[in-house]
Amino acid sequence: MAIISERLKGDVALVTGAASGLDRAIAVKLAENGAVVVCADINDSGNEETAEMIRALGGKAYTVHMDIANRASVKAAIEKAYSFEKRISIFINGAGISSNMTLDDCTDEEWFRVLNINLTGYFYCAQEIQPYLKEANGARVVMISSTSAKSGGSKGGPQYAASKGGVISLSRHCARYWAPYKIRCNCICPGFNPTNLGSDDPNLTPEENAKAKQDINDMFFEKAKKNAPLGRTCLPDDIAGAVMFLVSDESAYVTGITLDITGGEYIYNC
Repeated sequence: MAIISERLKGDVALVTGAASGLDRAIAVKLAENGAVVVCADINDSGNEETAEMIRALGGKAYTVHMDIANRASVKAAIEKAYSFEKRISIFINGAGISSNMTLDDCTDEEWFRVLNINLTGYFYCAQEIQPYLKEANGARVVMISSTSAKSGGSKGGPQYAASKGGVISLSRHCARYWAPYKIRCNCICPGFNPTNLGSDDPNLTPEENAKAKQDINDMFFEKAKKNAPLGRTCLPDDIAGAVMFLVSDESAYVTGITLDITGGEYIYNC
């Protein structure tokens, strides 16, 4: 990998959830196109790995520790992210968790755990980062939802579907509220991809959890591949490419949309 363009030269991007998966791919894609990237995650080691990947390709990257479910942590992380370059012009609101408990077995604790991370955490980020986005004069925000927000969820439980549905509504609200400040805010719904593993079951050993998550992944991988009109599952680079469009000048008149990146999952034959 190497820097492939300077389309985002002068931009400083803060990416939450950057320690792995889709958000790591997004962070690298932004760096490949010239942005300085601040990687934010609760997983410090994975976060640093992503930053090192960016530095290895010739980009500039920083790391901040962020627990998205804790407002104080979010506030401190954003303040630190801003301090590096005195600018945040791109924000990717991507940190989150999946959860496989069904409507029958979802507990109160699991419901609030998922909502606190996947939705309340996004709200914390939106509130705390907006002064810096307003200052940037032309900032762009992308929030990561899920196809479960529209389908009701085949893999995640009601807590996951509800949280991701809320992300779409929050994104639209922010787009309207921020428009006078020249801040564009859009949302994406990724299709199922190999990074979409379930959360741990506290009653299982780490090895059992790993196997259970892989079994779930394999099952939905085959289902997604079969159902997608394009004949394959979504890849992290597919998501990163769509995000790149939404933060670039090519989408300068695009705000408040929700973009499905599903390989045609919502195409129905009559």
